[in-house]
Amino acid sequence: MAESFGTDAQRYDQARPGYPDALVARIVAGSPGPDVLDVGCGTGIAARQFQTAGCAVLGVEPDARMAEFARACGLQIRETGRFNEPEQWRFDWERTYTRDQWLALLPTTGGLTQLPPDKTAVILEAVGTAVDTLGGRFTMQYTTLATTAARTGTS
Repeated sequence: MAESFGTDAQRYDQARPGYPDALVARIVAGSPGPDVLDVGCGTGIAARQFQTAGCAVLGVEPDARMAEFARACGLQIRETGRFNEPEQWRFDWERTYTRDQWLALLPTTGGLTQLPPDKTAVILEAVGTAVDTLGGRFTMQYTTLATTAARTGTS
């Protein structure tokens, strides 16, 4: 399913929300410098936010086969000895969607990217009707989890 997100990259980029400004600010404030590595950068949504905050961003969109190999080898940030202890941050936030905004976002989600257009249309029609019954808009609750680790001075 991970490889399906690029089915319509432009739509994905336009429909997906950015990350909370507080998350970006906290990462920038806690970074030892302006360089940011964005692993799994997708279309660059987060990378552009970090660039706006004054960072130089290197984006990496990993090949699924390489990720599988790394997991099989049990590679973790702690075990490399090249990073400080990872920190985990949680940001709860919300975004209000109109019917049209939600229907633009929905086809970029994993399961729908693999459906033929006629089946996607049926689902979008039903979801559109459901959002209409809510008054044409609703608020989605999100939780963003971030794991950061600053690189140590050793090589």
